[in-house]
Amino acid sequence: MKITAQPVFKSTLATVRAEAGGWRVDALICICLVALALIYTRAFFDFSRFPSEDAAMLMRYSAHLAAGQGWVWNIGEPPLDGATDFLLVIVLAALQRAGLSPERAVHATCYFAHICTILLVYVGSRRFFGAPRWAALISAAFLAVGLGTLYTEAYFGTAFFAFLMCATWFVAIPAARGDPGHMRSLAFALVAFMTALGRPEGLLYSTFVLCALLYANGWRSARRTTLYFFGVFALAGTAYLLWRVSYFGDPLPNPFYAKGGGHLHTQSLRISVGNTLFLSFPFILALAYGLVTVGLSWFTTEDRAVRCVRAFGVAFLLLFGLALLHASDPSMHAQLVLGRYSSKYTWIMGILLVSGALGMLGAGIIGRALHRLVDGVLSALGTSQSTREYLRVTAHGTVFVLIPVGGFVASWILIRDENNYLMRFQYPILPVILMSWPLILWRSEPETGYSVARKRFAAVVAMAFVAAVGVCAVRQHVRFEGAKHHRDSRYDVAIKLREYGTDHTIATTEAGLLPFYSGWRAIDLFGLNDRVIARAGSFDDEYLANYHPDVIMLATTLPVNMTPTLNEGSHAKLLRHAKRYAETHGFTLAAAYGADRTKVHYYYVSDAFAGRDDLVAAIRGMTYTWYRDGSLSVDYTNETVSGMRMPR
Repeated sequence: MKITAQPVFKSTLATVRAEAGGWRVDALICICLVALALIYTRAFFDFSRFPSEDAAMLMRYSAHLAAGQGWVWNIGEPPLDGATDFLLVIVLAALQRAGLSPERAVHATCYFAHICTILLVYVGSRRFFGAPRWAALISAAFLAVGLGTLYTEAYFGTAFFAFLMCATWFVAIPAARGDPGHMRSLAFALVAFMTALGRPEGLLYSTFVLCALLYANGWRSARRTTLYFFGVFALAGTAYLLWRVSYFGDPLPNPFYAKGGGHLHTQSLRISVGNTLFLSFPFILALAYGLVTVGLSWFTTEDRAVRCVRAFGVAFLLLFGLALLHASDPSMHAQLVLGRYSSKYTWIMGILLVSGALGMLGAGIIGRALHRLVDGVLSALGTSQSTREYLRVTAHGTVFVLIPVGGFVASWILIRDENNYLMRFQYPILPVILMSWPLILWRSEPETGYSVARKRFAAVVAMAFVAAVGVCAVRQHVRFEGAKHHRDSRYDVAIKLREYGTDHTIATTEAGLLPFYSGWRAIDLFGLNDRVIARAGSFDDEYLANYHPDVIMLATTLPVNMTPTLNEGSHAKLLRHAKRYAETHGFTLAAAYGADRTKVHYYYVSDAFAGRDDLVAAIRGMTYTWYRDGSLSVDYTNETVSGMRMPR
């Protein structure tokens, strides 16, 4: 029997209509959710703080765009996109042109997006996924007291992109119920395109959502949605890409070239999976339960859709394992297998290849034999047909949700896990999980009566689940309350630099607060905002000399003068090179502030800078606050190692 979306969503709609109170109760709950978010924000957050380090990069681009200077990193230079959040920069620039400051523009946009996401999670869970009110309420409340406000306080655009992803999923669900019509298909395509403009990974996510719709409906029912999707992306997407190449000279934002490097980053994939599990626990348990039904349904049905999923899954494992053979593990290890792969990397490839090979064998005679064996065992145990149907439909819903969730989580294998402030890269998938988990538990229950004992057991499980959600919410709050960004003296140095005017240049590894608040021309030594360094992965002395930097600022979590190690990271090499340049081209080490001897900010001032003595004295006389915990830093300038003025 062919699986279609209609049987899946009939029970969902019936559940929504069966509850008393109607839309008035849901509207009241939505008001309460907004009130909860506002109270939580007022009690624990301070939007008067200055931005965190990385967030200030995007604000620099939006400020230049709003001022009519174009999409540039340094005024007067060719256009460059180092912001990655294309659509957010446009919105922020428009708000700044309307009179808001860069800081207020970020907070207004992202907090409004956060509130909208909370409402979408509740309404989507109720309307599309058959969640009872208590389940939809705890999902939205968990989001309301989650990390979205923390990112907004730090001036990151994470909540804005999370809203775009959630909205794409929200408008896609009606299309999963069959032929959605022209307007809904067009709406899905347009929102998906906006998500793709939000960040580069938005394009991958939107494609995964389309794949989920194709899985749910099949080509015949999803044909209109698919054609609108490709039509919008072909027309608007091609126009955008042509403009982007002609304006920026590159099809992708500059950080992709600086952080991607053409490798598959298995460490980033591991971190992505771990962060997603942490952020979405205990709701992710519903997907784990669904995976069990997927495994059981593979051996209890000969449904064509199930066979297709099994075949695609096996092919994915095999092809992914083969693809890993062509990439080396960029992690630092003392010993490498075949000179290319770490031991963990080798195990991952081996498991994928073996699983894929066994799956290919099992898809034929072995697979049919296993099906007959399991089917016989279940028949002997007296498993009813309704239970088998329950497994089939629940497995179908699980795969439907896992396609966009798993695809987005896996996409982070493409870049290094840098600048991932408090798991902000994985956070946007959380609203999708919170909206969708009831689909697996409520939409496809077997049509049988329930005894009083079973109802009581279900009530106990529900209360235990609510308690677990509360514990996890408190755990997140306690853990990240201490991790919030503190006063950062890079801001104080930037304000001091601005006193000398904006016609100066700073070369820095910290391209956020210092360039934005100083207004100086900036060279991003790590290449996130520098096209030449991003492509080459390095710079030479001549490149820096052409800019005549007046100040060089280096930040490291390892002693820069340490002995080079095997497979040393590119950042350590860049730091060592920049330090050597400063020491051999007439710079004075003004200060080396650090939380300890391995976490240090180095400030070098050029001897040719007109206000050198005053600036050196000002930097040395600062009460320098360490950004991670707000503690006072120590100046290690006077300590010497191997004849070099560096911390031990």
